[in-house]
Amino acid sequence: MNNIINLSDKRNRSIESNYQILCERARSQFTQLDYFKGQDYESSTWRYRGENLYFSEPGEDKERTPWPTEIEETIKLLIIGHLWDLRVRTTPLSIGRLHSHRNIAQFLTKVGITKLEDLTFDLYHLAYEMMIDHYRRPVQPLQDLNGYVNFLQSEYLLAGTIDTISPAKHKFAQEKQGLPAIKEKMPIPELVRAVVQLKWKVEEAYKLDPLNHHLISDLLSVYTQAFQYGLGLRIGEVLRLPYDCLQEFNGELFCKVWTEKGMAPHSRYIPQDWRPLLTDVVEQVHKLTEPYRQCAEELEANKSLAVVRSRLDSFRAKRNADAESLIEELEAFITVKIQEAKEAWQLKRDVNPDDEYELDDLADILPIYSTAKSTPSKVKAYDKWELELTITPIDAKRNRFTVTGEAILEFVKGQIRLRSSSITEKEFLTVLHGRNVHRQNSGDKTISALTSEAWGSTAACYTFNPSEFKGKGRAPAVMSLEDAKAKLTSYAHGSYDISTHLDVLTFRELFPELVLMSSNSDTDFKELNKNFEITKKQKITVKVKTEDQYVRYSVSSAYTVSQASIESYIYNRFTDNNFALEKELYEADLQDANEIIRNEAEEKGLTVKDFEAKAITIQSKSFKVEQKVSEHLFLRAEITSGGAEPNPLIPEILGYDAVKYFFTGNDRYPNAFLKYAVNVEEHVTATWQSHKGRHWRTTSLFRAGVSEAIVNRWMGRTELQGRHYDHNSGSERAQLIGELMLNDNNRFVGDIPQKIRQFQQDEIPEADIIEYLYSTMQTIQHTPLGYCVRSLNLRPCELNMKCLVGAEGKGCKHFIFDLKDEFQREKLLAERDKTAVELERLIEIYENGTKAVKMHIDRLLIIYTNSNTTLEMADKLLGSSFADDKVEFKPFHKDGSYPDDCPFQCGE
Repeated sequence: MNNIINLSDKRNRSIESNYQILCERARSQFTQLDYFKGQDYESSTWRYRGENLYFSEPGEDKERTPWPTEIEETIKLLIIGHLWDLRVRTTPLSIGRLHSHRNIAQFLTKVGITKLEDLTFDLYHLAYEMMIDHYRRPVQPLQDLNGYVNFLQSEYLLAGTIDTISPAKHKFAQEKQGLPAIKEKMPIPELVRAVVQLKWKVEEAYKLDPLNHHLISDLLSVYTQAFQYGLGLRIGEVLRLPYDCLQEFNGELFCKVWTEKGMAPHSRYIPQDWRPLLTDVVEQVHKLTEPYRQCAEELEANKSLAVVRSRLDSFRAKRNADAESLIEELEAFITVKIQEAKEAWQLKRDVNPDDEYELDDLADILPIYSTAKSTPSKVKAYDKWELELTITPIDAKRNRFTVTGEAILEFVKGQIRLRSSSITEKEFLTVLHGRNVHRQNSGDKTISALTSEAWGSTAACYTFNPSEFKGKGRAPAVMSLEDAKAKLTSYAHGSYDISTHLDVLTFRELFPELVLMSSNSDTDFKELNKNFEITKKQKITVKVKTEDQYVRYSVSSAYTVSQASIESYIYNRFTDNNFALEKELYEADLQDANEIIRNEAEEKGLTVKDFEAKAITIQSKSFKVEQKVSEHLFLRAEITSGGAEPNPLIPEILGYDAVKYFFTGNDRYPNAFLKYAVNVEEHVTATWQSHKGRHWRTTSLFRAGVSEAIVNRWMGRTELQGRHYDHNSGSERAQLIGELMLNDNNRFVGDIPQKIRQFQQDEIPEADIIEYLYSTMQTIQHTPLGYCVRSLNLRPCELNMKCLVGAEGKGCKHFIFDLKDEFQREKLLAERDKTAVELERLIEIYENGTKAVKMHIDRLLIIYTNSNTTLEMADKLLGSSFADDKVEFKPFHKDGSYPDDCPFQCGE
């Protein structure tokens, strides 16, 4: 009900209202899509999956010309609406699909459309024709244009209705679209030579810098071409090759290939000429990828890396060594101070422990003494010193104060013990920074909190600084030696737990491969690095690197990172990256599969939109394999699009986009041919495509005369798919089949091969036979059941490809059937069986009184008889000499007709 109400509202609202509502909705959806996090909807450039999406046109001097506002806005509405509808899809749309949408705008602006009210049928038709002229294969762009117009109409943004033109029904669009097997899919010779030169260039660069991970990645990308050209593998098959892909069996070399599209896995035979190259390539790839493979195996087994643990252990060992060094300096410092104290408290004369001494006598015994005149003042001073006095009452109001020799000696020992067990804050700073520090306080409250005033008042003042003692003073603030050692250790460690955390500065030193995003905002830093466990900002100590600094350690405010989260990050990144790359391969395979399916559907006259490939994984109905990352042949260091250095700690399989952008470049990096200064024209390198090696390999086999069945089976295709890869021209195919007819007169069935057999039986000179072939078989085209010697592109068949029927039920004389082509025989067998089933059904209907079906029964009987005759005679013809047995072969030859005998199949 709500949808009906909304529809009604949309119809009743003005175009301007609908436009504003759509814009507001798109802005809201834009902020919710993960692809555009942190981006501005109003910007004329969006970033999508690492690439720029421009809403403007390139102009002169590298400046871009903005689009009209409403054109830009509606293109954005179309893209956001499409992404929003597909947001739950596991595989995101490719950047190519979004580019296809945005490319509509350039044609709209060229025909003069600047706002929505300008869009009329006449201007739409003008843009339509312009796109036909612009694109080599215009069907998809035209469908996108229609999608744009239909979108505007469905949202009631147009003043009038525009009837879109279907590209499938547009004659000129279809003519320009052409057949699936087109020449542009074949690599030109200059491109093949450029790829070979590129291989040499990258190998030379790698020899000069063998630790460069970018060069290793580039070299791996080049090596994929050996498998594409040598074995005709799809790029997805190449990038999924296992580590032990080469296998030797009975003296022959095979390559283990995980195939797609439901084909059974098989070990592909490697031709002799390609064995040295492929063997060398695999050996080189093993060497290049060994470090990455070790990391991958370790992550898969332990979810952690020994190199990470080793770096952390080294870090802890270094910090502990720094702490031990500081403690050693402290102990050496205290040893000197103890000796100074002993010398400072050397008694002026010997004392007897059992004797009693007057307070006045202390001036002659101790190195320092109270200078007070009165006895009470002296008693008060020595009490502060904590010198134990002996009190002897004289009378009720007076006491006598003395000190034993034992108390004097114990007091001196106590001062030595105080000196040996404590240190002042100034002295602590001196040890900490390795130089004389003149300030009494550090300013670090964590140090001051450890100190307290020493006992002994003026005596302690003398004990801790006898050389500068002025005769009076108060006891200094000191910390215990144990507290000092603990604090020095804390400083050396960085003032945090080095067993569990790591400060950001040290993190970047230890792990330059890992990237921590920087920000000026405290909250943003943690937000930017969600994959790491980061504490709040805290005071840490950092060792100063230069020797001329006044201090050895400085205090700053910084973050610390959990060491456990570092290992978790590496493992999670490892799994996430490779899962994403598998999806990337899946998307590339899916696009390839859909292209094949669309071609097959068009060839069968079916609706393309009803066909879509299903998920392509390394499995089929007959098998399933789970291949670990470490088991892939092509591995490299993680290379991100943000400009960070490659990360060998996180190995990843070589992805489809990595190979594609290496050869084609993108908006930020040149293609490999420019990067490595390969001497080749740009228009040559622009023709590179990942599928061209496969097309080249297939066509070379066809041109060598290999059977279509063998080629398709070796390449892992169906027979119909194989025809899309046969890039021989009709004349090339005719010459090849003519040669095969001469060499094997029992291989083909039809009017022409029958005459060739007869000519050979009658010993007609071979030159005359060749002349006959040249004049009568100038072209060969594929048909659903075999070959046709007619140029079907220029002259359509009047019989509508009814090769087995012909004009009078005797078959068509232009038809040729290859008995050694397994797929053609299977197709013919399927046609016969299908006809038999249909005949049974129609005969039953006829017997029940429906006489009108007789004409259909008669036609099907002809198809069944002719196909069955062909299949029955196939074994006999293949197994004997036709010239000896003089077998007349019907249909096709004796009574067969030509399509133009009677366009309406009415007989003579």
